[in-house]
Order: sequence, then structure tokens, then C-alpha cells
Amino acid sequence: MTLNWVFRKLKEPFLKIYSDPEVADRHFNEHYFAETAKRLGVDLKRFNKPNFSQNPKSGPKTLNKNYVYAISKSKQFMQDLAVVLERHFESEMRDIITRQICVMVEKWEAQLEKSSNRGQTLTMIRDHTLHTVKLKMPWTIKEILNAKEHTVEILASHR
Repeated sequence: MTLNWVFRKLKEPFLKIYSDPEVADRHFNEHYFAETAKRLGVDLKRFNKPNFSQNPKSGPKTLNKNYVYAISKSKQFMQDLAVVLERHFESEMRDIITRQICVMVEKWEAQLEKSSNRGQTLTMIRDHTLHTVKLKMPWTIKEILNAKEHTVEILASHR
């Protein structure tokens, strides 16, 4: 979650300049990883972010260790990662959590208003909340800060 957020955040300026996402991705990779690829003697494509749409829907959507190792070798990427994590991560995660909670509560209120059997509807809402993968996000700032710290530790261990 954290590293995916970092990528989205760092790509924002490129997406403002280049309306085509593929062009923005290419310029993003050149900006952050071209020098590192040259220094390591590897193809710049090694720094292309994995495409999760090719994974089975039930498979984990995590970045593999070879990719994490490669990106951690970019000084520019690591510097900018530290900046966006420090300046923007917590406040944006607070906003995301707040929006998610509001959307869920509004949905639940609408279901309860339409329901003729509140007990059954509450049970359905509870079961859906407990068993829906999309709802397994971090819900507290402590979880968010732990995710941030964990991401930094993983990247640092590969440097």
C-alpha cells in the first residue's frame, strides 16, 4: 500500500505534463532510474513497476523483492520517497480513511432506511464488513505509520 501510494504521488507531476499515462510512466522511469540502470549495467525496463492486472485476482498484489531491490538503488527515488512520506503521507492517509468511513456509513444508512428487517440488515452489514477484502485497509493512524516505517525499513535493507 505505502509504496504504491509513493509511486502515485511521485508520478503526479509527470501526469500533469504528459497526458498519456504511458508517456508519463516512461519519463518517470527515466527521471528516477535511468542513471541507476546505467550504473548497474541493467536494462531500464527492470525498473518498470509490475503490472498487477496480469496477476490472478486472488493473488497477492505485492511488489517482488527484485523490484524493491532495483528501485532502492536509485538515490533520487529514495530521496524523493523520504520527502513525500514525511510531508504528505499521514495527512493524505487521514483523508482517505475519513472518506472511506463516510462512504461506508452513508451506504449502511441507506440500506437501513430501505430495510424492513433492521436486525437482518445489520447482520448483513456486519458480515460484509468482516469478510470483504476491500475493507481490510489500515483504519488507524498507528497502522498507517507502521506501514510507512515498514516500507522504509524494507527499502533500506536492500541498499
